[in-house]
Amino acid sequence: MNQQATHLLAIDTLWTARPECPSELLINSGRAWVTMTGTLDKTNPDYVLSTGDTLTVPAGQHLVVEAWPRHSGDTLTVFWQAVATNQTHKGEAAPA
Repeated sequence: MNQQATHLLAIDTLWTARPECPSELLINSGRAWVTMTGTLDKTNPDYVLSTGDTLTVPAGQHLVVEAWPRHSGDTLTVFWQAVATNQTHKGEAAPA
């Protein structure tokens, strides 16, 4: 991940975002079921991501992240940040 502001989020059940600029989701721990709407060229906008996986989220996409634990006690934590561009922006995310 680059030098943009990075936010560490713990997701118990569901989290959603619609970034104003391209952003990046990195799974820090756990497993997530991720749906991105607005991806018209994809037939299945769902992703299953595990620790270490990264997903780039284009500006304006609606992202839904659900914790999908494998075992009791598994915790989903993610890093969320805007991707560096020619201009400095922050990805905007609102907890569900």
